[in-house]
Amino acid sequence: MRFVRPPAVALVTGASTGIGRATTFALAAAGFSTFGTIRTNNDADGLVSDATAEGLIVRPIIADVRDSESVRTAFANVVEAAGQVDVLVNNAGVGATGVVELTPPSQYAHTFDVNCIGAVRWIQAVLPGMRERRRGCIVNVTSASGRVASAWQSPYVASKWALEGLSECLALEAAPFDVRVVVIEPGVTLTAAFDKRASRILGTGGPYAPSLARLGRYVSAGLAQPTAPAVVGQVVCDAVTAQKFRFRHPCSWSGVELTRSRARTSDEAWIALAAIDDDDEYARAYEQLTGVDLSS
Repeated sequence: MRFVRPPAVALVTGASTGIGRATTFALAAAGFSTFGTIRTNNDADGLVSDATAEGLIVRPIIADVRDSESVRTAFANVVEAAGQVDVLVNNAGVGATGVVELTPPSQYAHTFDVNCIGAVRWIQAVLPGMRERRRGCIVNVTSASGRVASAWQSPYVASKWALEGLSECLALEAAPFDVRVVVIEPGVTLTAAFDKRASRILGTGGPYAPSLARLGRYVSAGLAQPTAPAVVGQVVCDAVTAQKFRFRHPCSWSGVELTRSRARTSDEAWIALAAIDDDDEYARAYEQLTGVDLSS
């Protein structure tokens, strides 16, 4: 797979905050001509002023990943301004907390539309040009939750697993055209999305209260020692520019540990972990299995 060098044109979705903003800054600092999608004009000033304060140029583009026409228009605007897109970073996403029994189907539909189908809309816009030029890189920001399931995150986990599978299909399809496809799998990262998720998991939880509390314990432990978005942004930049191709890039607090430990753990052992009644015993077993300390 070819790597992409500056001053190539990079486009990052969901650039107004968190990992998306950090990624636009990392790519701009590396010399890429960088565009970041935002949903409204209200987000543009903050993105531009923060970039300027760091001596960077980032150009905001309005786009809604849920709207195919919005994506087509945004892509056309970037092509008009810069000629082409060499790097696409599908970062825009939403968190969603819930158990299968109690989560309405509409929540699954919304989560999939943003986290997976939104990426498809952008891929279908940029890939024809990359394929014809035999040059380009598509980065899909999934999650450690795209490899490791947990209770109370079924809409989010399902959407990220779908994006992982789609990414692998895409990598196979794009390889003959020298287009690089990579996935970034963050664990807990200090973003607004994790703050919102932390607030959503507070509550009784009904019959699933014990597993809700354990999810809260995991998030609290991660937020006590979180990874900054800039770290993930640099992982994205490195994945794009590395001469040696690597498909998956786990990162952030617990990301590497969970993906590696889950790969070597049987399904039965992983599921048996959830059946442990005592919370302290569960935390000890979880750390023994994964290497992740749930203390906060």
